[in-house]
Amino acid sequence: MEKLHADPDVVQVYDFLNPNEMKELKAKARTLMTRSAVAVSNKAQKTFQGNTLSSGRTSSSGFFRNTFPVLENFQHKVEMFTGLSATHKVELTEDPQAVAYTSLGSHYVSHNDRVSVK
Repeated sequence: MEKLHADPDVVQVYDFLNPNEMKELKAKARTLMTRSAVAVSNKAQKTFQGNTLSSGRTSSSGFFRNTFPVLENFQHKVEMFTGLSATHKVELTEDPQAVAYTSLGSHYVSHNDRVSVK
């Protein structure tokens, strides 16, 4: 592990997953990938309208809706390293997601994910 910044703490973790774990996660992720979309909402009505493609998001992504041993191991390591829950579903959390930027010029435009809580 290498400390990159002190305030806030930023570290780079090496060999978090072994090569076989990475190979399996990548193989499963490839079967899930579709062009990433952004959420569309009606701010006045505070309702979710669906998803749409955006020039601001040029990645492909997919959610791991079902668990498997390598994913469970990864989530356990995340919990041990961060002290945060990565496996217990709570309201307003997403399933684990894989994202790939595969073409020259792929980029990410920052955005806020927001959900209205009743």
